[in-house]
Amino acid sequence: MSSTLSFESDDFLIANAHEVLLETKKVAASTTQDLKRGTLLANDGDGTYSIATSSTIGDAEVILAKDIAQVASSTDIYAPVYVQGCFIPEKLLTGSSTAITTAAEENLKKNNINLIHGVEV
Repeated sequence: MSSTLSFESDDFLIANAHEVLLETKKVAASTTQDLKRGTLLANDGDGTYSIATSSTIGDAEVILAKDIAQVASSTDIYAPVYVQGCFIPEKLLTGSSTAITTAAEENLKKNNINLIHGVEV
């Protein structure tokens, strides 16, 4: 199920560029850290999403829409993610400071996530 967000000024979301859509996706459990809003998530290939790292950045498809507290849980959770919109790539989070590659940008664009460089908020 998709829903439309009304825009609020944000540090990584670009106003009025395109409609922003949210969906709920399964996010893999993490026992080592909280997940922060604005984190790029890669498709694990089984309908689950994890933090995009250097080995999975090319599979990045969505952006986490709210902070998720992981308290030593081994259970996957469902969380809201951005599935469409325009975002500032320099403000997005990845695993271990992973750079967003050209291949990742192309995959995100194919999935309705547009990264716009050179925007100041």
